[in-house]
Amino acid sequence: MSERKTKEKKHFKVPHLFAIVMILLVAASILTYIVPAGVFDVDPETGRVIGGTFHFVERTPVNLWQTLLTMQPGMVATAQIGMNLLYIGGMIGIFLKTGAIDDLIKYAVSRLQDKGVTILLPSVMFLMSLLGCFAANDTFAAFTVIGLIFARRLKLDPIIAVMAFFGASYIGFATGPNMIAKTAQLIAEIPMFSGFAMRMLVWLILTVVAIIYTMRYAKKIIADPSRSLMGGTDWLSTEGGTDLDDSMVAEFDWRSILSTVIFFGQYVIIAVGTVKYGWGLHYTPAVLTITTFVIAILIYRMKLEEMGKAFAKGVSDVAFICVVIGLAKAISLVLEQGQVLNTIVYYISLPLSSMGKGLSSIMMYIFNTLFNFLIPSGSGQAAVLMLL
Repeated sequence: MSERKTKEKKHFKVPHLFAIVMILLVAASILTYIVPAGVFDVDPETGRVIGGTFHFVERTPVNLWQTLLTMQPGMVATAQIGMNLLYIGGMIGIFLKTGAIDDLIKYAVSRLQDKGVTILLPSVMFLMSLLGCFAANDTFAAFTVIGLIFARRLKLDPIIAVMAFFGASYIGFATGPNMIAKTAQLIAEIPMFSGFAMRMLVWLILTVVAIIYTMRYAKKIIADPSRSLMGGTDWLSTEGGTDLDDSMVAEFDWRSILSTVIFFGQYVIIAVGTVKYGWGLHYTPAVLTITTFVIAILIYRMKLEEMGKAFAKGVSDVAFICVVIGLAKAISLVLEQGQVLNTIVYYISLPLSSMGKGLSSIMMYIFNTLFNFLIPSGSGQAAVLMLL
């Protein structure tokens, strides 16, 4: 009897961001041979494009070899942006190495675990959203483990744990003045932290809405566990993890509180200085250096060698994005040299120009939402879209 060979279903997997950018680079070269060349007139005094002046010109295609030669100029052109992001990433790496965030979260959970849903849940969600707002990091997903512990202790389903820690941190990640916003603002050549007050207002509103929604769901589960969205009450009988173990219990540590206040405060200082006093990019590394050294050396007594390793780790976390920014600029250079960038912009703007500012903003939002499936990285997406 012959054995039936079963073929595994191949699921579509989004290519790595590096692969996507390289494909776009090659595609840009091909477009210079296909898309008609065109330009807008430019104001010689301001350097701004003059609307309504688009006209076609002779093609100047860019071959693949010339395309490869634009990578280095692209990275040089974005060097200031990249170096600032690298330094910011390194400083954040040192702060995360102190463990202030970990201690603060563990203390909040262990201290408030007997206070019930009314106090514990909103407190944790607010803190996680605030941390995501300024120091968003993929490692925050690890806090969900702690969330599972207090969710089980309060007899809440695991969905609460995911929302309280992972979900709340990504609300801050999506709205706050973090690395994504900094990347986009630097590329767009607008003051870093501009719109700080509005961002924080949006963050606060969305955080409060999320807290209210999650608390309502939690109270519904407490009243009737069968109403859980997990489709039953099997989660109530899950064995293990019903108590906080020694590694997840933290005593009050004034250092974590003070360090966190200083960490958040530095962004307020930079935002005020940038908007009110016209601080340039060179102020940001200076402020970050002072505050980070105060936290690491004066408060946590970290050794310089330990700080160096933490700084290097923080830099490595954002180094790839800095390269992507340079390559995205190379794509822009290819389209500019081929004189097709203005043509693309012109034809894209035609339908948007007839929609009005409100509707065109909505359409751009929908486009960016769909673009998330192509480039899921927030900073990478900001680099590609802003430079194109």
